[in-house]
Amino acid sequence: MIYYLRKVGLPVRRLTIFFLIDIWRMALLLVLLSIQSLAIAGPLLENHSNVKSVQYDLSFTLPLLNDLSLVHQDEGMQRREVAPPYRVEKEYLERTKKVQLAKNQGVLSLLVDSGVDRAEAYKIIQALSEHVNVSILPVGKEFNLTIDTTGKLNKLTLVVGFAESLELVRHGDNYRANQFESPVDARKYYVKGEISGSLYQSGKESGLSNSVLTKLNEIFSYSVDFQRQIRAGDQFSVFYDTLFNSQTEKEKLNRILFAELILSGEKISLYRFSTEGPQGVDYYYPDGQGSRGFLMRTPLENARLSSYFGRRKHPVLGYTRVHKGLDFGAPLGTPILAAGDGIIERASYFGSFGNYIRIRHGSGIKTIYAHLKGYAKGISKGGRVKQGQVIGYLGATGRVQGRHLHYEIHKNGTAVDPLRLDLPISKGLVGDSLNQFSQQVQKIQDELIKYAQQNQFDS
Repeated sequence: MIYYLRKVGLPVRRLTIFFLIDIWRMALLLVLLSIQSLAIAGPLLENHSNVKSVQYDLSFTLPLLNDLSLVHQDEGMQRREVAPPYRVEKEYLERTKKVQLAKNQGVLSLLVDSGVDRAEAYKIIQALSEHVNVSILPVGKEFNLTIDTTGKLNKLTLVVGFAESLELVRHGDNYRANQFESPVDARKYYVKGEISGSLYQSGKESGLSNSVLTKLNEIFSYSVDFQRQIRAGDQFSVFYDTLFNSQTEKEKLNRILFAELILSGEKISLYRFSTEGPQGVDYYYPDGQGSRGFLMRTPLENARLSSYFGRRKHPVLGYTRVHKGLDFGAPLGTPILAAGDGIIERASYFGSFGNYIRIRHGSGIKTIYAHLKGYAKGISKGGRVKQGQVIGYLGATGRVQGRHLHYEIHKNGTAVDPLRLDLPISKGLVGDSLNQFSQQVQKIQDELIKYAQQNQFDS
């Protein structure tokens, strides 16, 4: 070998040497392993030579565990059965998951996509339909599902209200519904501030939610022209309570108890009061006079008045003509509200007016809403609407330059200026109702003083 290595070249010589070294290492490793095996096996063979071989059932290694007994015998002990580490029956294997309704997805599709057998999904839909309208559940609605390996739903949980949950539990081939109500806490807030720009913007900066601001706009919409009366430096205050769900940590507006605007030094105060008559819950001035008018002054929220009633140069046609209503500018899709109770005479496309609604209110009064993007659900000719109900959405259909609401009021067949029309307001409180209201006003005032003292600011 040495003679051979001297004759070959250096590269081959190196490869040969490395190869011999690897063979030597492998041989040494085998020897060491053999010695170690003998060292371990020796004592075992000496001390446990009387242990007999036992046949073990290895079925516990399968994915689904079956019954298994391991037979074990120790020296000096009787033969005994040893239970497997755990036992799982196939029918009880289940998984829990949270899923949400996607856009253009129905509840049936959601269940099937989640692994529920289609036949079972139909049963679930039938059981759910007895408690909720599954066809109008919104996108993003969350379901908690517990499904077993056979594709059967064992339990479904769904939040159906602010503090209400519905649970479907499988019992044999049927489903049983249980309804639960989460505990809620009442919380009260008093917020006041100065208006700069708009009531909506100033209210948001003061921490008011959209729901509070929407309600404020509604209760003052009969007595305040938000486009012309609001000025920088005016003041607002609102006393309201909410419901708080401690489990979900969600909060929603319950009631506005008192609201006040000070516009150019003039104070407008409204108090919430409930009567047993047809008026129900409403807002009243301190003397008991009702604040609700025959029509709302503005049929949409947070809008600006962009064009008045009267003669003007038409922005599209280019010539001067009478503008028979008011134009309100607002973001595309802003909800349009019915100015008063009434019956819909027309709800369809109408020439240059685009998407158009006309409502008959009684006493010879009709209102018109034009250039809508679309109509609210259920709005059609002959239908009845309530004051403040959403009837459509602001758009730019018909002959227009940009998005806006064109709003008209007709009295006895003639268009009139909505800003100059005097309309009757609701009747005031009398007798026992007035006495109860006066007590309610005093109670609210006492609560305001107490709240202000606790929170260290002026009421």
